[in-house]
Amino acid sequence: MGARETDRLPAFKYQWGRAGKALLEVVKDTSRSDKVAEMVFSLEGDGLERAFQRFRRTARGQKLLREKPSLLEYLTGNRTRLLRLPKNTFGYAYARYMEEERLDGYGLAEATSSSYREDDPQLKVDADRQWFRDRFRDNHDLWHPLAGYGADELGEAALLAFTYGQSPIFGVAVLAGVAFGFAPLALPNDRWGFQPYMLAAWERGRRAKWLLAEPLEEMLELPLDDVRRRLHIEPPSKAHRGGLYAWSRHWPEVKRSPDMMFLMDRRDT
Repeated sequence: MGARETDRLPAFKYQWGRAGKALLEVVKDTSRSDKVAEMVFSLEGDGLERAFQRFRRTARGQKLLREKPSLLEYLTGNRTRLLRLPKNTFGYAYARYMEEERLDGYGLAEATSSSYREDDPQLKVDADRQWFRDRFRDNHDLWHPLAGYGADELGEAALLAFTYGQSPIFGVAVLAGVAFGFAPLALPNDRWGFQPYMLAAWERGRRAKWLLAEPLEEMLELPLDDVRRRLHIEPPSKAHRGGLYAWSRHWPEVKRSPDMMFLMDRRDT
């Protein structure tokens, strides 16, 4: 049975020890999406519940909760068609990003599922909340090309800041804060430019329309620049005038590029 309009779940208890262990694993291996997910929901508090309450107060949210379409299935099933769209479209940018990064969407879903324990209270939420949690998760890959941030370590950190600007979830803030604090210690060049970059990413997320209540899957055939204008997302060239940051432990130096697609073309050079 779906949640009633008057229902509101109490905040989930913070699991500091578990979150700390997950964070250490992420620091050792930033590709551990399962530990990123565990870190976030260990410190979820009432963040997702507040987002859910906001979502179901919107007309689109009420419609989607009645129908419960799978965003993951839609995006996966349309990947080939999206790759045939004009190269300036949102859909093409998303599909190419997924192809270049060898992602399929199911990996994130599986990583999130594998990070839960049988006694986690998040597993006991009702159907409406579970669908919303899945949709929140599946928006992540759409937001990468929408915001322009890559899947490298700095791109993921910037998207965390952007996401916190959209929906203030404590676990997301902690991860973004770790990146904010430790980036100058890890980056081999351009050490002090990334912190203002993170703040700009957060500001972009805060000032944009609330994306969880927007029909992003209906905008995939539109030009990416038009979608950004419609959603009040500053283009990367305006928000980050020095270019988009990218860095990985596999690359010797921080890279800056005018846009994510250019970066994907040049990141191994």
